[in-house]
Amino acid sequence: MGDDRLVDPLDALEAEAKDEVDREYVRAMRAYLRKHDREQAAETTDADGNALPRLDLSAASPETDDPLLRVGYALLGHLPEGWLHANLMASAAADDVRTTVMIKLEADGPLSFQYLLYLPDVAAACATLRRSMYTEDRGAWYNLAFLLRPNGAITTQVIDLHPPFGVWGPDDAALLVRDHELYPRPQERLPAWHPSR
Repeated sequence: MGDDRLVDPLDALEAEAKDEVDREYVRAMRAYLRKHDREQAAETTDADGNALPRLDLSAASPETDDPLLRVGYALLGHLPEGWLHANLMASAAADDVRTTVMIKLEADGPLSFQYLLYLPDVAAACATLRRSMYTEDRGAWYNLAFLLRPNGAITTQVIDLHPPFGVWGPDDAALLVRDHELYPRPQERLPAWHPSR
């Protein structure tokens, strides 16, 4: 029976290094990845120089009318000490919102990530955000990537190239038809995979 322990790929490369040049290469890769994590964590503006939405990390959970910030504060309550960034993926159709979170921790190696699955308060905040982002010409998003940095900065990206939930379940087609009734959009704006097309 094989060893089922998780192995950091960089540790494996370093263990297989044949000489000091190879070991130095692995150390340089490690340093680059740490630098990238620090730079990403410190970003406060988008590519166009606009200020990113930002949580006030000194406040426990301040009242806000901003649905995007509400998602951030709901997520913040689930993050462990020593987190570097949290990637929330929300998928939605009709009244069904499903979430997963990947948290990058300060550690190295395979245990440097923590995963959280369905979080009811985060899902409820995502549902409110989705309703607030709906427009008649675009509809509502099906998949939203949400990145929270330790400086409180937030970035989001709508990803509607594929259906929500990753894989189809027995009721997902009906959910998408119902979603189109709740959040209608022009027929030409429906993705090719949508059952109402």
